[in-house]
Amino acid sequence: EIAQCLVGSEMCIRDSVYNVKWKIFRVLSSALYEKEIFSMRYSHQRELILREVLSRSDYPTAEQICTSLRAVCPRLSLGTVYRDLNTLVDIGKVRRVSIPGEADRFEGPQEDHQQLYCRSCQKVKSIHISDAKLKALIDACPDIVPEDYSLTVFGLCDECAAKAAQKTEEL
Repeated sequence: EIAQCLVGSEMCIRDSVYNVKWKIFRVLSSALYEKEIFSMRYSHQRELILREVLSRSDYPTAEQICTSLRAVCPRLSLGTVYRDLNTLVDIGKVRRVSIPGEADRFEGPQEDHQQLYCRSCQKVKSIHISDAKLKALIDACPDIVPEDYSLTVFGLCDECAAKAAQKTEEL
Protein backbone atom coordinates (compact mmCIF):
# COMPACT_ATOMS: atom_id res chain seq x y z
CA GLU A 1 0.00 0.00 0.00
CA ILE A 2 2.83 2.41 0.87
CA ALA A 3 4.57 1.53 -2.40
CA GLN A 4 1.37 2.20 -4.34
CA CYS A 5 0.94 5.49 -2.44
CA LEU A 6 4.45 6.62 -3.34
CA VAL A 7 3.97 5.65 -6.93
CA GLY A 8 0.64 7.45 -6.94
CA SER A 9 2.04 10.61 -5.32
CA GLU A 10 5.05 10.56 -7.64
CA MET A 11 2.65 10.36 -10.54
CA CYS A 12 0.68 13.28 -9.15
CA ILE A 13 3.86 15.33 -8.72
CA ARG A 14 5.04 14.41 -12.22
CA ASP A 15 1.66 15.35 -13.70
CA SER A 16 1.61 18.63 -11.74
CA VAL A 17 5.10 19.56 -12.98
CA TYR A 18 4.09 18.62 -16.51
CA ASN A 19 0.94 20.77 -16.27
CA VAL A 20 2.91 23.75 -14.92
CA LYS A 21 5.52 23.41 -17.69
CA TRP A 22 2.76 23.16 -20.29
CA LYS A 23 1.02 26.26 -18.92
CA ILE A 24 4.28 28.23 -18.94
CA PHE A 25 4.93 27.08 -22.51
CA ARG A 26 1.44 28.14 -23.60
CA VAL A 27 1.78 31.56 -21.96
CA LEU A 28 5.21 32.19 -23.52
CA SER A 29 4.07 30.91 -26.91
CA SER A 30 1.00 33.09 -26.72
CA ALA A 31 3.07 36.16 -25.84
CA LEU A 32 5.45 35.55 -28.74
CA TYR A 33 2.53 34.89 -31.06
CA GLU A 34 0.83 38.12 -30.01
CA LYS A 35 4.04 40.11 -30.36
CA GLU A 36 4.84 38.82 -33.84
CA ILE A 37 1.42 38.21 -35.34
CA PHE A 38 -1.06 40.34 -33.49
CA SER A 39 1.15 43.40 -33.73
CA MET A 40 0.40 43.19 -37.44
CA ARG A 41 -3.36 43.11 -37.03
CA TYR A 42 -5.27 45.11 -39.57
CA SER A 43 -5.22 48.79 -38.79
CA HIS A 44 -7.35 51.27 -40.72
CA GLN A 45 -4.83 54.01 -39.98
CA ARG A 46 -1.88 51.90 -41.18
CA GLU A 47 -3.80 51.12 -44.36
CA LEU A 48 -4.47 54.84 -44.94
CA ILE A 49 -0.79 55.64 -44.38
CA LEU A 50 0.34 52.92 -46.77
CA ARG A 51 -2.10 54.08 -49.46
CA GLU A 52 -0.97 57.67 -49.00
CA VAL A 53 2.71 56.78 -49.44
CA LEU A 54 2.01 54.57 -52.45
CA SER A 55 -0.13 57.22 -54.13
CA ARG A 56 2.51 59.93 -53.91
CA SER A 57 5.67 60.42 -55.93
CA ASP A 58 7.08 63.35 -53.93
CA TYR A 59 8.78 61.39 -51.12
CA PRO A 60 6.59 62.71 -48.30
CA THR A 61 7.75 63.13 -44.70
CA ALA A 62 5.75 61.72 -41.79
CA GLU A 63 4.45 65.22 -41.05
CA GLN A 64 3.27 65.68 -44.63
CA ILE A 65 1.53 62.30 -44.54
CA CYS A 66 -0.13 63.13 -41.22
CA THR A 67 -1.31 66.55 -42.44
CA SER A 68 -2.68 65.04 -45.64
CA LEU A 69 -4.58 62.26 -43.85
CA ARG A 70 -6.10 64.40 -41.10
CA ALA A 71 -8.87 65.42 -43.53
CA VAL A 72 -9.92 61.76 -43.68
CA CYS A 73 -8.90 60.73 -40.16
CA PRO A 74 -8.96 63.78 -37.84
CA ARG A 75 -7.75 61.89 -34.76
CA LEU A 76 -4.60 60.59 -36.47
CA SER A 77 -1.54 61.51 -34.43
CA LEU A 78 1.98 62.12 -35.69
CA GLY A 79 3.24 59.43 -33.28
CA THR A 80 0.93 56.87 -34.89
CA VAL A 81 2.15 57.88 -38.35
CA TYR A 82 5.79 57.42 -37.27
CA ARG A 83 5.09 54.03 -35.62
CA ASP A 84 3.14 52.74 -38.62
CA LEU A 85 5.73 54.00 -41.09
CA ASN A 86 8.47 52.22 -39.12
CA THR A 87 6.39 49.03 -39.16
CA LEU A 88 5.78 49.37 -42.91
CA VAL A 89 9.52 49.89 -43.47
CA ASP A 90 10.34 46.83 -41.33
CA ILE A 91 8.01 44.58 -43.34
CA GLY A 92 9.19 45.96 -46.68
CA LYS A 93 6.02 47.72 -47.79
CA VAL A 94 7.65 51.17 -47.71
CA ARG A 95 11.22 52.42 -48.19
CA ARG A 96 12.83 55.08 -46.02
CA VAL A 97 14.88 57.75 -47.78
CA SER A 98 17.22 59.47 -45.33
CA ILE A 99 18.60 62.90 -46.15
CA PRO A 100 21.19 64.16 -43.63
CA GLY A 101 19.81 67.10 -41.65
CA GLU A 102 16.27 66.54 -42.95
CA ALA A 103 13.28 64.52 -41.81
CA ASP A 104 13.13 61.00 -43.23
CA ARG A 105 11.03 60.67 -46.35
CA PHE A 106 9.15 57.63 -47.57
CA GLU A 107 8.32 55.93 -50.84
CA GLY A 108 6.70 52.73 -51.96
CA PRO A 109 8.87 49.78 -52.96
CA GLN A 110 10.12 50.37 -56.49
CA GLU A 111 12.82 49.19 -58.79
CA ASP A 112 16.28 50.09 -57.59
CA HIS A 113 17.00 53.73 -58.11
CA GLN A 114 18.83 56.57 -56.44
CA GLN A 115 17.69 59.98 -55.28
CA LEU A 116 18.55 63.58 -56.00
CA TYR A 117 17.98 66.01 -53.15
CA CYS A 118 17.52 69.51 -54.55
CA ARG A 119 19.11 72.04 -52.21
CA SER A 120 17.00 74.82 -53.70
CA CYS A 121 13.43 73.48 -53.56
CA GLN A 122 14.14 70.68 -51.01
CA LYS A 123 12.40 68.11 -53.19
CA VAL A 124 13.62 64.56 -53.60
CA LYS A 125 13.53 63.08 -57.10
CA SER A 126 14.37 59.68 -58.50
CA ILE A 127 17.42 59.36 -60.68
CA HIS A 128 18.64 56.28 -62.48
CA ILE A 129 22.26 55.25 -62.62
CA SER A 130 23.18 51.93 -64.17
CA ASP A 131 23.90 49.11 -61.76
CA ALA A 132 27.22 48.48 -63.50
CA LYS A 133 28.41 52.04 -62.83
CA LEU A 134 27.34 51.89 -59.18
CA LYS A 135 28.93 48.49 -58.69
CA ALA A 136 32.19 49.75 -60.25
CA LEU A 137 32.14 52.76 -57.91
CA ILE A 138 31.61 50.57 -54.84
CA ASP A 139 34.15 47.97 -55.98
CA ALA A 140 36.72 50.78 -56.25
CA CYS A 141 36.50 51.29 -52.47
CA PRO A 142 39.23 49.13 -50.91
CA ASP A 143 38.90 47.20 -47.69
CA ILE A 144 35.10 47.18 -47.47
CA VAL A 145 32.53 44.44 -47.83
CA PRO A 146 29.30 46.21 -48.79
CA GLU A 147 26.05 44.56 -47.80
CA ASP A 148 23.71 47.20 -49.18
CA TYR A 149 23.93 50.72 -50.46
CA SER A 150 21.87 53.70 -51.50
CA LEU A 151 23.02 56.82 -53.23
CA THR A 152 21.69 60.32 -52.69
CA VAL A 153 23.02 63.07 -54.89
CA PHE A 154 22.85 66.62 -53.54
CA GLY A 155 22.46 69.47 -56.00
CA LEU A 156 19.83 71.14 -58.14
CA CYS A 157 16.91 69.51 -59.92
CA ASP A 158 16.37 70.35 -63.57
CA GLU A 159 13.77 73.03 -62.79
CA CYS A 160 15.93 74.82 -60.23
CA ALA A 161 19.02 74.49 -62.44
CA ALA A 162 17.09 76.13 -65.32
CA LYS A 163 15.95 78.98 -63.01
CA ALA A 164 19.53 79.47 -61.78
CA ALA A 165 20.85 79.52 -65.35
CA GLN A 166 18.20 82.04 -66.36
CA LYS A 167 19.12 84.33 -63.45
CA THR A 168 22.81 84.17 -64.42
CA GLU A 169 22.00 85.06 -68.04
CA GLU A 170 19.98 88.10 -66.86
CA LEU A 171 22.98 89.39 -64.96
